[in-house]
Amino acid sequence: MQMHGGLGAGYRIAMRDLEIRGAGNLLGTEQSGHVAVIGFELYCRLLRSAVARMRKGEWRPPPTVNLRLDFLTLRGAEAGNGMAGAYLPAGYIPEVRERIEAYRVVSEAGSFAELGRIAAQWRDRYGPWLIEVELLLGYHRVRVAAGLAGVTRLETDGEKIRAWKGLELEMVGSKLPRLTGRTAPDKLAQLEAWLR
Repeated sequence: MQMHGGLGAGYRIAMRDLEIRGAGNLLGTEQSGHVAVIGFELYCRLLRSAVARMRKGEWRPPPTVNLRLDFLTLRGAEAGNGMAGAYLPAGYIPEVRERIEAYRVVSEAGSFAELGRIAAQWRDRYGPWLIEVELLLGYHRVRVAAGLAGVTRLETDGEKIRAWKGLELEMVGSKLPRLTGRTAPDKLAQLEAWLR
């Protein structure tokens, strides 16, 4: 307590308490160390941002779509062997906290407008996109398009596209829709166009 005297002492004591015990459920009685993982400032900023978006009516829940695209992986270590990597390389966003925040923001996007703003922010802040970043944005554009189309599950198997609206499998005539693109960006663009 002697170390924290003077102006702003209460804030420093509270921050030290959060470091020691963690915040856990900030509005309840339970305590755990989860806030320490991302930092109190980032947590508060995220909370303020979410509340502001909800108050303005800007926030839309991200579509819940189960995506399994056999030509794409969201894990950089699995890229290769016919699968392109859709992720944020450490060379593009070097700071781990910023990368985690970027993943959170893009995965919570519920509209094409939000994805467009995110893409523009990334380009301004981190520079031109690498192919992995372009593919990650394309993956989320497909996710949003599927959600807006009412698709709850979307899979690719080679050239075949399987899309379910609830329990109903979408067909073109009496056949499964087909992918004609050869590269991952082409396939993502085709999926997005088909869903719109």
